[in-house]
Amino acid sequence: MKQPVKIILMGFIASALLLSCGYFSGSDLKLRILFDETKQLQVGAKVDYAHCDQTVGRVKNVSLCENGKTAVDLIIFSQFKGLVRSGVMFVVDYPLFSKEPARILMDILSKDIDNPQIKSGATLNGVTWIFYKMAVAADEISPVADSVFELSKTLLNELEVFVKSDDFDRLLEALEKQAKIISGYTIEQKRRFERDILPEIEKKIINHCNRLKTIYNQEEIKKLEKELNELKHSLDINTSAKQ
Repeated sequence: MKQPVKIILMGFIASALLLSCGYFSGSDLKLRILFDETKQLQVGAKVDYAHCDQTVGRVKNVSLCENGKTAVDLIIFSQFKGLVRSGVMFVVDYPLFSKEPARILMDILSKDIDNPQIKSGATLNGVTWIFYKMAVAADEISPVADSVFELSKTLLNELEVFVKSDDFDRLLEALEKQAKIISGYTIEQKRRFERDILPEIEKKIINHCNRLKTIYNQEEIKKLEKELNELKHSLDINTSAKQ
């Protein structure tokens, strides 16, 4: 795909937008995570989705439990709470080579992406950094994770993170990667993409084109319209869809 839409699927990272969206709203997902140790973790620390570094929540409170564990109360922003499913892992990340504050990484293995969603108010056990890295490594080398179907599920899951943000340039950057894989989707995956993700992508492109019209950038508009049509064509369930 060409440069403009080369730029929609892997990068919708708009932390500034998330910071301004009122993350203590009633529709946010509230969780308590129990850790053995949480040094340097402060109230207000970010909760990031591991694979794309998207901020999906914030730490609301840190307190010591009677059993010696540390309870971390956090919220997941309402638009991302669908990512929190049974099997989700939360781990404290302490940057070693920067002055960035500690944060919590949220991740889910490919085999758990379709598990039931976790409800607000749940208490979960956090994992250690070593356990987390071992689990991710095992997931990456498993035969299931190597299949196109599982890879597609993982990318679709990340896409649902990306499409929630409002950084148009990063959105376009991600599209090239996804467009190369769409033709290999199953019919069910294409329909999910068409139902849940394409409308938001299309809306963003149309809005961006409307802004470009105000500065008479016709060449850029034509490129964007062309790339959007190519994306729609790749979603045709009659083209290379697996059963």
